[in-house]
Amino acid sequence: IGVQWHLKQLARSPHLDDETHKMTHIAIEECKRMRLLLSDFQSFSKRSSGLKESVNIHAVLDNCLTFYKKYLRDRKITVVRRYDESVPEIAAIKDQISQVFVNLLLNAVEAMEEKGGELLLLTENQGHCVSVKVQDTGSGIVAADMERIFEPFFSTKSEVVGTGLGLYVSYAIVQRHQGDIRVDSQPGQGSTFT
Repeated sequence: IGVQWHLKQLARSPHLDDETHKMTHIAIEECKRMRLLLSDFQSFSKRSSGLKESVNIHAVLDNCLTFYKKYLRDRKITVVRRYDESVPEIAAIKDQISQVFVNLLLNAVEAMEEKGGELLLLTENQGHCVSVKVQDTGSGIVAADMERIFEPFFSTKSEVVGTGLGLYVSYAIVQRHQGDIRVDSQPGQGSTFT
């Protein structure tokens, strides 16, 4: 952060030639990328309580939405909640499940970045399990990328925006909770992560 701050101060200098000004901005973007990468690594290796407790999925989803309320509003995202009231509490590590939902929500928002859209959160009690769907009206995922989206370091975003760890970490967390993540997506028609 300190290096990035100094570079921003340098970029404001009226004495820089065009080439140096351009290189300074590239260095600032690289600082942002490294900060994001380090943040993702911290999330991946972060020690959690590791203790499963009884968790209300709807409350966790609502907390995530509350935290990102301004972010969603600024990007013209309309949130639709279709919660199945018969969904029971589940045994889960709360901070890890929250991380999964945050990753899915942020990916959905980024897929709708240019024009806004609708974010649908749908829960369902399926008897033997609880299903949570995060559906967006964004750009969708091309077929060539579908097989790789859960691989570590695979990202369809620019290097400055993403590191390719969000879905990988989410998939690992859900598997540790004896669950699964499935995705349905078509280019131009949005994506649904279940």
